[in-house]
Formats: sequence, C-alpha cells, structure tokens
Amino acid sequence: MNIKQTSTVLALVAVSALGIRGAEDKRAHLSDDLLGHIARHTSARTRVIVHGDADALASLTGKHHVQILRTLAGGAVISASSAELDEIANDSAFDHLSGDPFVKVGMSISNQSTAADQVRAGVAGGLLGRGSHNGGFATAALGLLMHFTMALVVATIFYSLSRRVFSLPKKLLGVVIVGLLYGAAVFAVNNFGTAPLLSWVRSLYLHTPVLFKPPMGWSQLVIHLFCVGLPIALVMHRYAPPAVRSSR
Repeated sequence: MNIKQTSTVLALVAVSALGIRGAEDKRAHLSDDLLGHIARHTSARTRVIVHGDADALASLTGKHHVQILRTLAGGAVISASSAELDEIANDSAFDHLSGDPFVKVGMSISNQSTAADQVRAGVAGGLLGRGSHNGGFATAALGLLMHFTMALVVATIFYSLSRRVFSLPKKLLGVVIVGLLYGAAVFAVNNFGTAPLLSWVRSLYLHTPVLFKPPMGWSQLVIHLFCVGLPIALVMHRYAPPAVRSSR
C-alpha cells in the first residue's frame, strides 16, 4: 500500500470516528435530577422542562405520548416516566432537558437544575409560583427585594411591640428568650398564614390551585429562631433607647 492509499484509509477512519462521535453527541444534555430519574427505571412521572422550536414541541404529544402541563417561551413543561424521558433525550430535536422541582417560599435561592443555567428565586416563588424558574436575574432580584422587605417589616414589628406591648429585659438571658420566642412566632405566621395567603393570591392571576400545606420544615424553624428572632432582639437591646428596656 502506497502513501496515497494509506492517507485515504486514515482519512476515512477519521471521518467515520467523527460521524460516530457526532451521533453520540445528539443526545440531549440532562440535569442531574433527570439523570437520576432515568437511572431509577421507574414508571413514576416527574416534571421536565423541554426546550425546542414549535415543531419539536408539537411532537411531544404525538410522537412521544407525554402530557404537556404548561407552555413556556421556547419550551414546555411535561410529565414523563423514566422510559419516556430517555426516549425524548435521544431525540435530536431537543438539545437539553432540565427538571422542574417545586419552589418553596423560603429564604434561599434554589439552583437545583444547572443544565439550563436557570436562576430560581425561592422567595419570589411566593408570587410567581413555578414561573420563578424562568425569570433569570429579574426573578432573583425580585426575590432578594422581597426577602429584605420582609426582614425590615419583621424588625419594625418587633420594635413597635417593644415600645407599646412589652419592654425588653435588661439581662442578656431575658433578651435571648424573647428573641427566640419572636423567631418562633415569625415562623408560625409565615408558614401557616403568609404562605397560604400567597397561594390564594397567586390563584387569582395564575389560576393555580390554592395550597394550605405549610411549605417550611423544622430546619426553617431553627433558622427563624437563631437567624431572625435572636439577632433582632440582640440588636434592639444594644441600640434601642432606654425607654424600650425594662428593669428585668
């Protein structure tokens, strides 16, 4: 075999390798939660955000037989089992798929689905629902604004109560107890009052179901005790005028 023939064979091998690699790369990129769902081989369905053009999205119900739960700008939210998700991932019409986890009204910004580079503001989810998944910087900014607004309101209420209802103890132990009790009260109001109220408000313009299930768990209670109530009480004790403090 001469040099020309050898070069031709090597070129064909290289082209074949690139073709095989290109075929492998046609599989959609999945976020970690969706990879785990496929690995479980379960018939249970999970919510998936699918990105694609109008023709590709139209094929979801006819070709892949999945239910479209919600349409988005340039995408849709579907419900899919492990097998259905794997089938869609192998469809060259879709570039990437990401999970659509529930957003809780809390004090953090969720970033569970990094495949689509989404910014999820948990606090903003109180007003926007799952639409906060797709808001990017604007949603994160809204969540941050709501977070600090709530913190300011909670601190203002504590100051007003210490001026009109009770006086802060002079002893540090008493201040700590008052702060922890106030943190527990804020948790209870947010979890059992504010969250259901926001769910009802959302239903008026998003037409979503009203949920009365408390969204926050016991870990959020600990956060409210030591990161909300206690700091407010300690700062108020340090900087409040003497009229606010009692002789206790």
